[in-house]
Amino acid sequence: MSVVGLVSTAAWSGSYVMDRRSGEREPIAFAWSAPPTRHETDDLFSLTTTSALASEVLVVCGPVPSDSLPVEIYGKLVADARAGDTHSIVDLSPPRLNSALEGEPDIVKVNDWQLAEFLGRGVSGDDDLKAGARELLEAGARCAMVTRGGDPAFIATREHMWELRPPRFEEGAPEGSGDSMVGAMAAMLAQGVALEEALRWGAAAGAANFLRHGLGTGSRTVIEDLLPRVELRELGA
Repeated sequence: MSVVGLVSTAAWSGSYVMDRRSGEREPIAFAWSAPPTRHETDDLFSLTTTSALASEVLVVCGPVPSDSLPVEIYGKLVADARAGDTHSIVDLSPPRLNSALEGEPDIVKVNDWQLAEFLGRGVSGDDDLKAGARELLEAGARCAMVTRGGDPAFIATREHMWELRPPRFEEGAPEGSGDSMVGAMAAMLAQGVALEEALRWGAAAGAANFLRHGLGTGSRTVIEDLLPRVELRELGA
């Protein structure tokens, strides 16, 4: 079940303008919204919580600007969703990630630089990334995914360590590929698909986004065609 809700705010909506004529995303103008008031934040939290309880999966992403919401809201939201048997996927940077981990999310997705920020140290090489994924598990994640662009991602659970290899392309637009990956995983988990298969769908959706200039615009047909090219390999726990 998909639930959509809106919270009215006194401030204007934020926006930005990007110029893609050169083939790259070049910012022209930004106008961020003012942070919500305390009552607006309460309205957002209560509406999101009740919507999550009526859904199979909750996806928690970061706001723009990043300090728009109180940090503690993320952990409370994940915990309340878990109490209602709703799966959660977290795609956040510290300190919002740290808060969300307190709620014990089902899946945490970070890229390599977000992982380094969480760990407070540099990560260089496969062993560092896998060790960092295990530290995310120790901090509360039930499944930790560490992505690094078009290179294989590492996924850790208490029982498994996997390497997820997406289809390889030389030319494309990476913006939005991570969001596409998270969206596809959420859609599959909401349908009751096993974690391993949801991970493969996520990698295929991220690759489909890479082939387009729009954000999150890959078609299901393309994703299905790319799915056989995704490899999920067991590395051992």
